[in-house]
Amino acid sequence: LGQAKGFEQALRSYVESCLAGPDCPLTGSVDEAVAQVQELIRTVEGSPPTAQDGRLVPVTTFVTGLITPLYDDASWPALTQALASALRGDPTDMLWLADITAQRDENGHYTGNTSFAFTAVNCLDYPMDADLPAMRRQAAELEEASPTFGRYLAYGATTCQNWPHKPVREPAPVRAEGAAPIVVIGTTGDPATPYEWAESLADSLSSASLVTFKGEGHTAYPRGGRCIQDVVDSYFVDGT
Repeated sequence: LGQAKGFEQALRSYVESCLAGPDCPLTGSVDEAVAQVQELIRTVEGSPPTAQDGRLVPVTTFVTGLITPLYDDASWPALTQALASALRGDPTDMLWLADITAQRDENGHYTGNTSFAFTAVNCLDYPMDADLPAMRRQAAELEEASPTFGRYLAYGATTCQNWPHKPVREPAPVRAEGAAPIVVIGTTGDPATPYEWAESLADSLSSASLVTFKGEGHTAYPRGGRCIQDVVDSYFVDGT
């Protein structure tokens, strides 16, 4: 739910920036431009397009490509280019962005095991409830929080239904009593690990300090410049 809200806000931040530039394929107000993106997604879902290499681009792949550049505002120009092409009926650039996330190279080879690793970690992290009525309620809540992305973030528990290794712990507060000072860093515009999570973590740890990067995208080091780098480097190198 936090990510649903985060990615919806990240899209709005991107759209606002895009509309202020010279080459934005979207028009009107932020609300109107976001609605254009949503209509584009519905069009892809109803009639999946074909990329220049002959691959069909289903809506889940298209949305993956759309989400990928929202992790880093330095990638927003690539999203603008991909949206411009997709609005003309060519999903090739959006597929390329999705391939980056999937670690798929131009020859069709996968260069890493990120998808498998995410499944292993997430399914062990905490118990998942794959009860269908519960997931449907969650899906409605996600879609309300994020009209653009919410429905594509739903039903995640089904991934772990047949995973052979069961979680061994229940989530619980961690205070780390007696630990040396801990530095927690949060980015205000982070869609993947929302800033509220950093605040909550820092509040729960008994010896934590929260460092805030006011910016867009996922993570802060080294994206946050010297302001963040100096704090982190001095903490790890000098123990400050």
